[in-house]
Amino acid sequence: MKILILQGSPTNGHTKALCASFIESLADCHEVKQVDVAKKNIHGCLGCDMCKQTPNVCVQQDDMIGLLQKISGAECLVFASPIYFAGITSQLKAVLDRCHCLEKDRMQNKKTVLLFTSGSVDETVIAPALAMFDKLQEHFHWTMLGLVHGPGVHRASDVLNVSVLAKAQALGQSL
Repeated sequence: MKILILQGSPTNGHTKALCASFIESLADCHEVKQVDVAKKNIHGCLGCDMCKQTPNVCVQQDDMIGLLQKISGAECLVFASPIYFAGITSQLKAVLDRCHCLEKDRMQNKKTVLLFTSGSVDETVIAPALAMFDKLQEHFHWTMLGLVHGPGVHRASDVLNVSVLAKAQALGQSL
């Protein structure tokens, strides 16, 4: 399976560690690519709808051009993000918004995985992000393969719970 991991953390911290545990457990039969979207030059959607005149092409000339091809070709999209103010990072949200230019069939029927970390120990802090992904799944007929949330990791010195890393590994092994 072609798996594309869209890692949205702007830091080298807990979300990357969660991704590493997930990737480590994937079978060799998968083709895996990880993109640190926060390190890319990706602007937000302008809402100009020029892409509707020329489908699958955005007028903005940035790193999203190559990423759109990877997203279109992936069978499984892994969205990895720390939760900031009850949502995914602005960098990952910009990627999702820019997928507006893709024709619906290029986004349909994909498998998805969510990997979240948060400073809060309250599990409900991810509810707004989950609501957004629920709507995307409904619209694009995505199949959710799993969710792993690592709560309570606010500071760099905080350590992800070993059971959270084990859940990420188990999820990877299940694919």
